[in-house]
Amino acid sequence: IPNPSGVILDLYSNACGAIWLSNNNPIPCPEFETDPFGVVQLVKDEPFENGELTSDALLFALPASQSEMIVTGTYPQFVVQNGDKLTFRTGCLLNTPQCSTLVFFYSINESGAREILWGVSEQQDGITSNVEIDLSFLQGQTISIQVEVSSLGESLDDSILISSPIILQSAVLFTPTAEPTFTPTATFTPAPTFTA
Repeated sequence: IPNPSGVILDLYSNACGAIWLSNNNPIPCPEFETDPFGVVQLVKDEPFENGELTSDALLFALPASQSEMIVTGTYPQFVVQNGDKLTFRTGCLLNTPQCSTLVFFYSINESGAREILWGVSEQQDGITSNVEIDLSFLQGQTISIQVEVSSLGESLDDSILISSPIILQSAVLFTPTAEPTFTPTATFTPAPTFTA
């Protein structure tokens, strides 16, 4: 019987457990509603480019620059189980007409090798991406999840939302306790005997 066992890693709630870099320079832990000009912010109820609101979301607000900006967040390791899934929704922030970025999710194994799980070019086109990545092919491996956001050329209006990024644990199968089995016994009723 499937018994969902919940969330392995919430990338929003555990943002301060990740290592954050901006063009390879360390950046402080994202702070919810305390640094409105931070490169990475923890936000709620922010509008996507199509006007729909996020729930809990990471906001990547890349500062204006003449060179390409790259921001990465590398999360703690965990062991992948069969059926584990990474889910999230991503898109540009509303009212950022020149938003044009690349968004990638990677897995990094224990030896440091990095493998692309998913990537997209996000632009201000009114379209968001709803993503579900099955991690079963990494079953048994110890990996880190890394999110990377980079600008395409100049970083002008490059503000990307990644909403509800979580890793869901696979369903665990459990065997119910066996009930005792009873074998019914037949009961015979003797037939009456008639005397002539």
